[in-house]
Amino acid sequence: WIFESAHFFAGFFIAMFVSEFTHSPSVVIAATIGVGMAWEILEWIAWSIPRIRRTFVRKGTITFADTALDIALDALGAFAFVLFFTVLFT
Repeated sequence: WIFESAHFFAGFFIAMFVSEFTHSPSVVIAATIGVGMAWEILEWIAWSIPRIRRTFVRKGTITFADTALDIALDALGAFAFVLFFTVLFT
């Protein structure tokens, strides 16, 4: 559950950062998903290098389902940020 909550809050805080540069909710969410996808691509690349894989903190394999869940949680965090601040400040 720690990795899942980390992805959710990462999406929330990335959205918070991006919102400083644009006030468009769709751009904030899209940028957050883009950052999450970039992270997952780097994770897949790192996992494909045996030397890094041996020293990876997180044990187990990286699967498509794990990657999809991570990106979905990033997006959910961004949605939560946009919804929270849209409702709170408008």
